[in-house]
Amino acid sequence: MPRDAKRGRAAAAVGAVAAAALAVAFYSPALGSYFASDDWVLLDYYGTVPWWRLDVHFSPRTIWFYRPLQSLQFAVLYQAFGLNAAAFNAALLAMHLGALALAFRFVADFSGRLAAAAGVTLLFATSWILSLIHI
Repeated sequence: MPRDAKRGRAAAAVGAVAAAALAVAFYSPALGSYFASDDWVLLDYYGTVPWWRLDVHFSPRTIWFYRPLQSLQFAVLYQAFGLNAAAFNAALLAMHLGALALAFRFVADFSGRLAAAAGVTLLFATSWILSLIHI
């Protein structure tokens, strides 16, 4: 294997591990936190709707906004964990790590460059931090 290919694989591995570590580091303090105020509305209504009732989750009457996948997610997680916020948040962290893996795979396949995929994944893992900055 050429030296540049080894270096690219090493950079990709470091970037992927860094993205996962940052995601876990930033999300871990929230594992014990409770639900946000707007989560209660979704939990109250969609938590009791069985996850297989796609006609309800994908209805245009999904509360005041149309987010059928979020409605379905709340139903599945509520029915799996109830109001156990730590388990709920751990499942959200696992889904975030899954999204990071998919982002890495997509960029790696699209660009053919593992180092680029690692960099994009690292940015994606931490992009939500920008919402905390009030300019």
